[in-house]
Amino acid sequence: MAVREEDLGSVIGPQGPQGIQGEVGPTGAKGDKGEDGAKWLTGTSAPSTQGTNGDYYLNTSNWDVYQKASGTWSKTGNIKGATGAKGDKGDPGATGAQGPKGDPFAIAKTYTSVAAMNSGYSTDGVGVGQFVVIDTGNVEDVDNAKLYLKGVTAYTYITDMSGSTGLTGPQGPKGATGATGPKGDKGDQGVSPMFELRSGHLFAIYPE
Repeated sequence: MAVREEDLGSVIGPQGPQGIQGEVGPTGAKGDKGEDGAKWLTGTSAPSTQGTNGDYYLNTSNWDVYQKASGTWSKTGNIKGATGAKGDKGDPGATGAQGPKGDPFAIAKTYTSVAAMNSGYSTDGVGVGQFVVIDTGNVEDVDNAKLYLKGVTAYTYITDMSGSTGLTGPQGPKGATGATGPKGDKGDQGVSPMFELRSGHLFAIYPE
């Protein structure tokens, strides 16, 4: 038997608007505790028994790094970098303020010997930073004219202030004739010889 079809159009309407959001569901159960993470430990020497497997250790004296595994610490590296290049020279600093006027050079005390100076250090009244000089009264003495500076605990030799020996000067002019000396004593009486003529010769005979 023959049939006939006829399209009567779409029977599905357009999509409706989005529905209202539903209520928040209840909080889920608390999860299980996670495994402990690795820890960083530090010290000034290599690690020994501290820490657990997986931990890291930094030796701050040389910057070596260690990791612990199977109960043993093993060095894994070093975090200290190579020495950097020398930096550029800095700019000159600003000129400092002028200092106060210094005291003029002066001799605070004169000693007759080095021994006297050393024994008088604590009681001589000379201030630290002041000078003393040795005057033995003898220019040939090796300690004569030596200059010392008073320090915090003792005197310090500075220099010998005596000058070096000068060049020999030219010979001076001849001196004036001295005065006539006093008259000498009268001499003893002379002995008169006897004279004798022998064989045509004259002999003087002196008594002994």
